[in-house]
Amino acid sequence: DGSKLYAASNEGLFEINDYDLKKSQLIGGVKSKIINHLCRDGNNNLWISTDAGVYRKNNSTIINYRDSEGLPHNYTYQIAVDKKDIVWIATQRGLAYIKENRIYDFDKNVEKEWKFSDEEAQKILTTQSIRKVIVDNDNSVWIGSWNGGLFRLKDNSIYRFTQKDGLLDLSIRGIQIDAQKHIWVSTRYGGAFKFDGNSFENFNTKNGLKSNWVFSVEADNNQNLWFCTANGL
Repeated sequence: DGSKLYAASNEGLFEINDYDLKKSQLIGGVKSKIINHLCRDGNNNLWISTDAGVYRKNNSTIINYRDSEGLPHNYTYQIAVDKKDIVWIATQRGLAYIKENRIYDFDKNVEKEWKFSDEEAQKILTTQSIRKVIVDNDNSVWIGSWNGGLFRLKDNSIYRFTQKDGLLDLSIRGIQIDAQKHIWVSTRYGGAFKFDGNSFENFNTKNGLKSNWVFSVEADNNQNLWFCTANGL
């Protein structure tokens, strides 16, 4: 948002402007104190994930979507908006999405027939904690589960990546896309994995990482990669 940097926290939303940190008024009207993630859709609505569902906020209105409206769980972690303006929501109990103001999931509020790659995939997406969800340039949705692997959702097909694909740790803690369109997957026990569209390459303490517990991988403007681990960068 211009020169401001926003920081979501368990104590609300903060903004940093010219090294000045203060409580932000950007999400005024949001009752929850725990703010986990922010993003905007194609209509410039601001979406906020909290411990009390997700909020959609614009200049005139604010709407709170909760389990009473169909969310699998009120505790929500991350939000991503695809090119069709579908809002994908990672929750404590599975994945959900909002399409044309209706909430769908993969259990009770199913919109259409999905093709799952294996029998466990649907169960994981409806029962496990989903912490990460992002959308790539091809409009594929990438989903990270607590300990059930990495998912790629494309059209009506959902594929789960596991050890058989070279993803040796299924406890996903972060997903990022670099400038070369590689998918970087951070894991709890196995370090980080780079997916080039065909295979996974593993980076761990043997390659110089400080720890195999990786929270996230980020690229800077010079295309340097930064690995945030349990023992530092």
